[in-house]
Order: sequence, then structure tokens, then C-alpha cells
Amino acid sequence: MHLHPSWQQKILSQLQEAFPKIQFIVTTHSPQVLSTVRRENIRLLERDASGQVSANEPLARTYGEPSGDILHSVMQVDPQPPVAEKADLQRLTELVDKGLYDEPEALQLTKELQLSLSEQHPQMQRLKRSIARQRVLKG
Repeated sequence: MHLHPSWQQKILSQLQEAFPKIQFIVTTHSPQVLSTVRRENIRLLERDASGQVSANEPLARTYGEPSGDILHSVMQVDPQPPVAEKADLQRLTELVDKGLYDEPEALQLTKELQLSLSEQHPQMQRLKRSIARQRVLKG
């Protein structure tokens, strides 16, 4: 089934409510679905170096967790897509973390990323808050 993410978050509970005496075995790659299931009811199929497949419970919690966290901790996928600006965003984060936010490179990266990602991008907002905090602490 291909469902809108909000429906993915509801489908299992609605199926269980509609069919209370049926056990469902579901396969999914949807972190939206996994966020509605307790980890003890999830099995990850994993292949070891010798090619042997095993079914293991995830180490990370899933029930009620944000889907981006599940994507990262359970499915080992970076929730940030591999867009061209990712390396620039990482570099700018390094510069800001070192207090070098007023350096020409940081200012140029900020300008470029604001144009391509927007000032409203979550990481740009975090960097803006970090710079403001650092400026306050410097006095």
C-alpha cells in the first residue's frame, strides 16, 4: 500500500481496531509505520558477512519516536538527504562551532546556503541561534 505519511501512522492501530482477533505480520520500510510499533514487535532482517540472514529486534526504541530518529537509529539512513549543499552545511557548522562565524569563508557559506536552502532551514536556524549565543557570551 502507498499511503500518505499521516495515514501510515494510523493504519496499524486502525487495522487492529477493526480486526481485534487477527494477528498481522507486516513488512515495511516506513519509519512512519515503525514509530507506531514497540521495538519488541519489530524484527530487522540483517545479513552477516557470511551471507546468513537473521531476524533481530532493533536496539533503539521506536514507539512514539520521531520518524527521522527511526530512519537514523533503526534503518541507518541519514535523515538529511545527500544534497550538494550538505558538505557546505557541515563546513559552516564546523566554523560556527569553532567561533569562526565572522570569517570570510563562514560569511560566504552563510550567504550561499541562505539562498539555496533558505534561512528557515532547521540547521540554518540552529546555526543562527548558536552564533547569537556565542556573541552574547563574548559580550
